[in-house]
Amino acid sequence: MRDLSLTIRMGIASTVLMGVYALIGLLLFAIGGIWVAVVGLPLLVVLQYLITVQFPLWTEESREITPEDHPELHDRADRIADELDIPKPKMYLIESDRLNAFALGRRGSGKVFLHRGLVQRMSLDELEPIVAHEFAHLRNRDSILMGLGTSIVTIVSSGLFILFLLASLDSDRPWLMRLVGAAVSVCVHFFLLVFVGMVSRYREYVADEDAVRATGRYDGMRSALEKLRSEKRRVDDVDMSASRSAISFVDFSGGIASSLLATHPSLDKRISRIERLESETEEISETGRVSSQEAVDASGTNASATTLSELSDDQLLATLQSMDEYEFEHLVAELWNEIGWRTSVTTASVDRGIDVIAEQDSPFPQKQIIQAKRYSSDNPVSSSEVQQYAGLYAQEDDVDAVIVVTTGRFTSNASEVAVDSNVKLVDGDDLCKLIREVDRDFSLAD
Repeated sequence: MRDLSLTIRMGIASTVLMGVYALIGLLLFAIGGIWVAVVGLPLLVVLQYLITVQFPLWTEESREITPEDHPELHDRADRIADELDIPKPKMYLIESDRLNAFALGRRGSGKVFLHRGLVQRMSLDELEPIVAHEFAHLRNRDSILMGLGTSIVTIVSSGLFILFLLASLDSDRPWLMRLVGAAVSVCVHFFLLVFVGMVSRYREYVADEDAVRATGRYDGMRSALEKLRSEKRRVDDVDMSASRSAISFVDFSGGIASSLLATHPSLDKRISRIERLESETEEISETGRVSSQEAVDASGTNASATTLSELSDDQLLATLQSMDEYEFEHLVAELWNEIGWRTSVTTASVDRGIDVIAEQDSPFPQKQIIQAKRYSSDNPVSSSEVQQYAGLYAQEDDVDAVIVVTTGRFTSNASEVAVDSNVKLVDGDDLCKLIREVDRDFSLAD
């Protein structure tokens, strides 16, 4: 779910940017007529994008990171893209010692760039939330807007000064006109930077939070930010352009002393927000666990006297998620037994990714292979996992259906892959309904 406050802020920023472009278009029209405005304004936007974003990229050596180069990173990127519900962006490695990353493009055609220094210094668990952070920027469509917004500030302030300078040529007091022009230019430049900074800092917080929610890597994100905090400023990062700095994972430049004008929050504040978010998430999980246990305790003095059907859906899911793998697999097998299947739970040493085999002789021979996943709602089953489970068709003879049962949920991309791969999905809500429909008192001690 997109952050409503970010959506509003980005909408305001887009409106302001469009307003600036409209004023520039009117100025071009006043100077040279309709064709100058029609041709000049789009040309300005294209040149602005090429100069501020693309040109610095073209001057750096980069190559695409393929699944063969880094299979584990791509596996995690698949899952992140599924969770954020975006097409997976291409990832590129920039041959640089910088500890940074940035995203370019839109959610449907985005690219994420990682500097070699970052990849080498970060563990995979630290790199994963950084990649998710950049994916979140593409999902939120804020990367290009910030790049253009930062660079348009200089164009507007410089243009205003040039206009006053030209006006001073016909003025009786040219020095006064130039002084006023300089003051207006500085004030406009300052206030536009304050506005861009406010929007940019907030979008960084949102991308951090989206990243840890998509990956569950609170420790990884915190550790990555702490490593960056401990790094000394590097010379090549000091020289990074303002527009490129605005779309990077972290701003090392230090070029703007005041936090009021900074495009990124301080690393200390980002770490504090991650820690607070982690604490809130743990409290919610603990509340759910305690509520489930209280329901169990309230049902009788002996836990074995409590049945799953007596719990609410939230308590039921919390209870299922608290089971160990053995208990959950056997519960799934019991459910299928109750609806008329003959089941067997495979042993860990020979399961080959198969948890339960369900067979039926009437009205005709059938065989189902079941994969049971005890996942939370914050850890959905991804499309790459569903694709992997589709391969179970080849592991057993005469398989009629492959079924994935989870206590959590599936990403939207996973659901699409399941349809194409003929894999049946049972999420947490479906599982709760099935337990109640069976209408059997499953004991928590079973």
